[in-house]
Amino acid sequence: MIDIKNHYVYLITNLINNKKYIGKRTCSCNIEDDDYYGSGLNITRAINKYGKENFKKDIVKTFNTADEAFAYEEKITKELNVVENDEYYNLKIGGYGKWIPMPGDKNPMKKEENKKYGKDNHFYGKKHTKETIEKIKAVDRRKEKNSFWGKKHTVETKDKISKANKRRLKGVPKTEEQKQKMSLNNARRKEIIVNDIKYLSVSCAEKATGIERHKLSRMAKDVNNDKVRFVKEG
Repeated sequence: MIDIKNHYVYLITNLINNKKYIGKRTCSCNIEDDDYYGSGLNITRAINKYGKENFKKDIVKTFNTADEAFAYEEKITKELNVVENDEYYNLKIGGYGKWIPMPGDKNPMKKEENKKYGKDNHFYGKKHTKETIEKIKAVDRRKEKNSFWGKKHTVETKDKISKANKRRLKGVPKTEEQKQKMSLNNARRKEIIVNDIKYLSVSCAEKATGIERHKLSRMAKDVNNDKVRFVKEG
């Protein structure tokens, strides 16, 4: 059975403060039903804080290949200056990002055939369609309909949010044994092998190697990368 991959660029919007996040996704799933909301540090913290129900996901554009999706993500995040713009959760410009190689690896982004500049870039000489431009603009128009747009939390409300977060985090720090048990009980946990060392989860591998989770996951999904891979179930 052929494993069909879908590639798309998406936009996450916080319905409470209208702050946004742009990301790229590749999955073997129905795009409209995909429940992935990004793995960036800021967007993850925001979802944990406000609750996933207070975020909306829009599909900006779909692509035939991951390279096309990466290139498009890089283009629009540069155009919107998401890193400097306080209205976005993005911490860096989209695209492939910074490659963190495993010991002994060569940086694939330095290979001549992988350069995507000028005429080699699939988007060279092209322009966004009116439909795509309208989709991006439509996201900003929603702020006009957002009842909280332009408003700020009162000092009293901020104090309540702060106290609620403190109660949630209050308590004795968990031991490594407790953390391991929680990891084992996590239904979404995936065992991963990094440089022939097996870890109970991607989080465990992140702590041991210092490589961020989303980068480990990306490397594990890369069929050409034999250094990092998920442990097959069963």
